[in-house]
Amino acid sequence: MKTIFTILVIFNSLVVLGQIEFKGTVKTYEDSLELPFALICIDTIDTFKGFTVHIPIDSTNSDKQGNFSITTNYPEKLNLIISFMDYVPLTIKNIIIEIIL
Repeated sequence: MKTIFTILVIFNSLVVLGQIEFKGTVKTYEDSLELPFALICIDTIDTFKGFTVHIPIDSTNSDKQGNFSITTNYPEKLNLIISFMDYVPLTIKNIIIEIIL
């Protein structure tokens, strides 16, 4: 397996309707090459009686330039998972969005 790849994620906009949009570019760590058609998935963290259950919300693929955009309803906590063939999947855990009014 190859090494972990980097991802540039911009937490772009929080829509009034309670949605959050993630935008970014998936690139390799070694040489910063864009990874087309990588899988990006958002899931929630649900804890029940000491067990953690990950519930998928939405997923998308990056385009030919490695760019992606994914919009989802706002839950309390999020995980962002990025995977690509022959690379170690990258998981950004426990993303907490704070709304400042």
